[in-house]
Amino acid sequence: MPSLSEQTKALEVLLAALTKRIEKDEDGTSTPDSDFEKVDKSEESKGTDKDKNDEDNKEKKEPEKQKCEVRSYEARYDIKGERELVALDANKAEKEDADSDDEKARYALCSYKWYTRQGELESSSVEIMSPQTILALQKVINEYPDEHFYCDTVTIDAPYKPIFHYRNELDAYAEKQEDEDTKLHVRLLLSFMEKENRRAISQYTSSVQNATQDPSIGYSNL
Repeated sequence: MPSLSEQTKALEVLLAALTKRIEKDEDGTSTPDSDFEKVDKSEESKGTDKDKNDEDNKEKKEPEKQKCEVRSYEARYDIKGERELVALDANKAEKEDADSDDEKARYALCSYKWYTRQGELESSSVEIMSPQTILALQKVINEYPDEHFYCDTVTIDAPYKPIFHYRNELDAYAEKQEDEDTKLHVRLLLSFMEKENRRAISQYTSSVQNATQDPSIGYSNL
């Protein structure tokens, strides 16, 4: 509905048109009725456009905030011998069809696990969707063999070596950030890496960091 000021302005325009017509009538001329209709329709159109814009603005929603969560996917062979990537819910009790790219982008991290026909884990990786985390990788690590950090999304294969090797630097980077989302997103990645590499990290800690003799570690865990 037009505001009071707009209604007042419309009345002033109509009053001016009426005054002009009266003056022309006194001079022997007159303004066609169509002119008044044009003025009235013009003002009505302005009010309608404003109402429509107000409705459009209400309908527009703010961009959805990215979830500081890990969205998990896995691919196993079914009884037909086909392997399809499916999404897992939070408690891994149900499986859903794989998400679209837009759906994946709602999460800071996407985890993927691929299994063999025998049900053994074949490979796993993490896709980093969070812009804050990707920026942290660029600033802290910048370059790492066989890894690319200057992309819209960054995929790192298990055992996530660059994250492990720069875990202390990434944690220090997160600590210095004033933006709370950046802290949470970077630490989510660190937490994910530690959870996925729990056994390897335990071996590293006992064999290297807390070794009572000469530190040593297997080549596969380097």
